[in-house]
Amino acid sequence: MIGITGSPGTGKKTIAKELSKNMNIDVFDINKFIIENNLAEYEEGQLIVDNLKDVRERIDHEFIGKKFIIIGHLLPEVIPEEALLKVIVLRCEPDILMDRYNERNYDELKIRDNIVSELIGTIHYDTVMKYGDDKTFEIDVSNKNVKNIIDEIIMIINDERISKDRIDWIDYASKSDKLRRYLN
Repeated sequence: MIGITGSPGTGKKTIAKELSKNMNIDVFDINKFIIENNLAEYEEGQLIVDNLKDVRERIDHEFIGKKFIIIGHLLPEVIPEEALLKVIVLRCEPDILMDRYNERNYDELKIRDNIVSELIGTIHYDTVMKYGDDKTFEIDVSNKNVKNIIDEIIMIINDERISKDRIDWIDYASKSDKLRRYLN
């Protein structure tokens, strides 16, 4: 199985849908599963999961004898290390994410939390800690079309990608006036 994770707005669902067509494998959306099985509640527009252990156990039953592309920002929290062959962390320039969050009508606190998380690479860090550096790959999706991203993922899956991206938005952030307002 392949995992795809990243901050909200990085394109996990879009990429997984196209990759699914390309590989002829179903997509398992962690957030959708959580919502459909009443394993979380919404508080102030955010999905709050009270019992990650329960989510992990319920998801385990879904995987018996099946292959999936698994997506969600909670991936490292609920999918065991041995379940995944490769994990792709989608990363995106914070200014682009900020525009996407505004289009989604996220409140200021949710925007700031997600932007800071992307800036410091929280999801990438959590993914490496859970699955290891050998299984974890970052892709900067900022200015790439879906086909190019899918091509990169296929290369990763087939062990044809020679080098790994190392994405660091801190220098980028110091030059963005738009972003500074969320960081002050």
